[in-house]
Amino acid sequence: MEKKEKTFNLDAIPDDVLMNYYNHQYDRMSNLEEQRLAITNITITLSILSFTFGFNMESTFSKTIGFALIAVMILANIFAIIYIVRTDSWIKTHELRAKGLLENRYINLLKFDTKTHHNYGRWAISRWKVQMMLHVLLATIAVVIAVFLAIM
Repeated sequence: MEKKEKTFNLDAIPDDVLMNYYNHQYDRMSNLEEQRLAITNITITLSILSFTFGFNMESTFSKTIGFALIAVMILANIFAIIYIVRTDSWIKTHELRAKGLLENRYINLLKFDTKTHHNYGRWAISRWKVQMMLHVLLATIAVVIAVFLAIM
């Protein structure tokens, strides 16, 4: 059984409504990216505070406090990783909607959009991948510290 591709006729919809819809998709993408950044900032702050106050050499340090702070670091970074992965599908959905609108109604604008896209080369890493690597690094550091504390 062949799967039929759905096509939509947007000719009856006024241009201003379509452009509002297009802008709305990019606004939603922007909001999701800002939420990602906020979660990354909060997680980094929690991790730094855990390192600073939990492992201060001048304070009395107990393994229980150390493991609790490590657990906070690991859970915060895992939550951030899950949130970043989850929002990526929504961002792609909004981008597909916006590009689909251009493809259906404003094909020349879509061609212009694709031809004027800058190629950053093979070493370029997207912002969300940098955030993911940072959270993986912080979680890995926390696990290494946990192993170190367990051995002590």
